[in-house]
Amino acid sequence: MAGTCRRQWSSLELRDPQGDLAAFESRNDQLSDSSSWRPSSEFLGSPGRDGSVRTTESLSTRFSSPIEPATDAIELLNTGDTPIDTFRWFLSDTNADYKKFALPAGTVLGANAILVVNGDTAGIGLSGTRGDEVTLMESDTEGNLLRFVDRVEFPAAAPGESFGRWPDGIGNLYPMTRNTLSLFNSSNGNSVRIGPVVISEIHYNPDGPDDDREFIIVTNTGPSTQNLSAWRMRGEVDYDFGDGVELAAGASITIIGFDPGDASTLAAFRQAYEASPASGFVGPWLTGATIGGKLNDGGGGVRLLSPGTLVENDGTEPYVPFYMEDSAVWYDTSDWPAAADGGGMALHRVRPFDRGDLAQSWADGVPFRATGPTQPSLPGYDNWAAGIFPAGTPEANTAPNADYDGDSISNSAEYAFATNPLVADAPAAVPAMSVVEDRLQIEFRMRETSPLNYAVSQSTDLLNWSTVADSDLDVLNTVPVGDGVGASRIVRLKASVSASAFYRISATR
Repeated sequence: MAGTCRRQWSSLELRDPQGDLAAFESRNDQLSDSSSWRPSSEFLGSPGRDGSVRTTESLSTRFSSPIEPATDAIELLNTGDTPIDTFRWFLSDTNADYKKFALPAGTVLGANAILVVNGDTAGIGLSGTRGDEVTLMESDTEGNLLRFVDRVEFPAAAPGESFGRWPDGIGNLYPMTRNTLSLFNSSNGNSVRIGPVVISEIHYNPDGPDDDREFIIVTNTGPSTQNLSAWRMRGEVDYDFGDGVELAAGASITIIGFDPGDASTLAAFRQAYEASPASGFVGPWLTGATIGGKLNDGGGGVRLLSPGTLVENDGTEPYVPFYMEDSAVWYDTSDWPAAADGGGMALHRVRPFDRGDLAQSWADGVPFRATGPTQPSLPGYDNWAAGIFPAGTPEANTAPNADYDGDSISNSAEYAFATNPLVADAPAAVPAMSVVEDRLQIEFRMRETSPLNYAVSQSTDLLNWSTVADSDLDVLNTVPVGDGVGASRIVRLKASVSASAFYRISATR
């Protein structure tokens, strides 16, 4: 039977059954959230069965500008603790032929091992301008397809930009600042690429009537003016920015569900929110084909998209690809700010350089009144920032959680580790890690002139971190580096390094 028919027999299964079900106890309508589901591992369903091999990164170059490597690539990661034989497994980029490329016989993925498949070798051409999908399937000894091991979809990707799961193996797909094929996605100072124009505030459930009271704010967190001509917002609501829309550094624009040219409705809106600005409103947004409409009080999501270059060479009608600049979601579950769910408060993005689908990236606060970063200034940070950033720099770019030079190292980290926030020096500024005698050794710069505490933490999923006790670390030396500010410190774990663990250095009060 053809693969397309078999796909119709596939069921859906929860991505994280235990975690999702815990949330469903308080909000059953999350069952309708597509992000909570994936195609089942087996045809006709797969109760109790799951795979541990995941597609963790994809690089699509077809119809994009020439880059290195000038080929598509798919990265697979064994997230489990035991080796997996991938004989009779197939990769494909189309549901018309699930058996497009057979993984070579003898390919065994060890625990936490990575396999990169070259698109040219596999005969797979991923569309970077339209977006694409990747399926990984297993067959029986006769070549009959048995189950979906994994399936991912990704939108249009900017030339040279890869999409990767964040965290590795278990998270959603995001555009990343670096290609890390054959390495963990968090390697070499890599991070999710966000902004600099970000979704900074969402008011999805005002107290009282929602009609003509909801809004979404977009803010330019970068150091220069951004041209938003032909940009789009898509998702729970749709909105197309017109030509000539510019957003100065640190400035915001508010998307509303009604025409801002409607003077009486706008006046009522501004009266409802005393902190609202006098200008900077655009709209109306669309919900489906309806002008206006309300945001979902139970949860939703939106994406901010920027236009690419006209594509005329892929055999279809010319079109313009749109690239994801930021995305945001909201839920009314217990881990999300409660006062934003009908309590009169709005959701404020307090971690603008972290993913917008994380509850900890948001806090509730008075509508139109910025809440600010959750991370307080480190001792001495304010004086340091006042002296090092150019005069007139918007406060949004000098905040502790901001990243002035765009090197994926926050301003507060540049301060704590005595590096230069004006020069993009990652990964050189990232602590150097090595394994010596089966023990992890870390060398990093530290600031000597402030009472900061430096700690090593470890995690197995990049979400939950535990601090390594001082008694479990050997401080080998601390040597001044000659600038009168920083010192180079080398620490080594007393225990053997874990192959499945991630490590980081942090500085706190």
